[in-house]
Amino acid sequence: MAKSRLANQHGISKKDILILKELNDNPFGLRTTTLLKLTNLKPRTLYNHLESLKKQKIVENAYPIWKIAKSLAQTDRMAKLLKSDKKVEGHKFSFILRLVNKPIWWSKRHNKLYRLKEYDFKPLSLRNNPYQQGKVDNFLVQTFSNSIVFISQKKYWSDDAYDAFLEALEDVLGLIGFLEEKFKFRFVSDGVPSLSVRSNHLVRVRDSLSKRCRSERGLFELTIDNKLRAWVDASTPVGTEFGHRDYAPGDLDRYGKVIEDYIENNASLPVDVDNRIKALVEVMGGIQANQLVFDANMKSHIEAVKQLGEAVKRLNELLEVKNGA
Repeated sequence: MAKSRLANQHGISKKDILILKELNDNPFGLRTTTLLKLTNLKPRTLYNHLESLKKQKIVENAYPIWKIAKSLAQTDRMAKLLKSDKKVEGHKFSFILRLVNKPIWWSKRHNKLYRLKEYDFKPLSLRNNPYQQGKVDNFLVQTFSNSIVFISQKKYWSDDAYDAFLEALEDVLGLIGFLEEKFKFRFVSDGVPSLSVRSNHLVRVRDSLSKRCRSERGLFELTIDNKLRAWVDASTPVGTEFGHRDYAPGDLDRYGKVIEDYIENNASLPVDVDNRIKALVEVMGGIQANQLVFDANMKSHIEAVKQLGEAVKRLNELLEVKNGA
């Protein structure tokens, strides 16, 4: 019922949603021929819906590419427009493929890559480390002398953190297979681990912690062993974000289970959850506000501790002398 009300409010039909979901998953845009295959719509139907969405300034066209309008791309409004009821959103997935084996032409790969006009490969440099970057499907592809980096530009929506991660992994494996076929070379050797995760951010969308932080205009960070594991910031979509490359899916999954267990079992805590969240936000703000005072007083605290230690040491010496006497 809520979905139909939202659709009517914006003049969006089910076929519009079908088109928008494909364009939202492909931030670089799609040709009409590709949209026809992905949506199974008839050419005239697709054209009519694209023109309608264009008039509403929801999509834009730079012939022959259609894409989500810049004012809507990657926003909460677009997420609502797509009526996504998923609990988890994944983004910033990137992977590194270590090149155990390389084709003989790899040292001069720029010539071969630049000839692939449709992928727009360009020369770049990172800390005096030259590489080539192009756009292939939903990925930025960066080719270095000993590795290939795949940076996904797609957002993944799911009910489960591991499903979102696995979908991103399937996409990158499919792209590696495409490149192997394109260049007639096996970049991945059987039995040799060579693909690793560089980054993955998973968001528990509009959970209690993030909504309270937003309402209190506060931020939140959780650091364990000097590693940032979770945070709430000003980015979209609104949610608690987990971004450690090794722990993100597990962290989000455990967080969700704790919250669900608390609600389903009507668990009682010494202080209610809302008060705990509010107090946490206030504490974080207080830490930031008092940081300068803390730094200024630290030296005097350390000096006081040293003086106390010297006094105790001197007292022990006096007691030893007295007892000896």
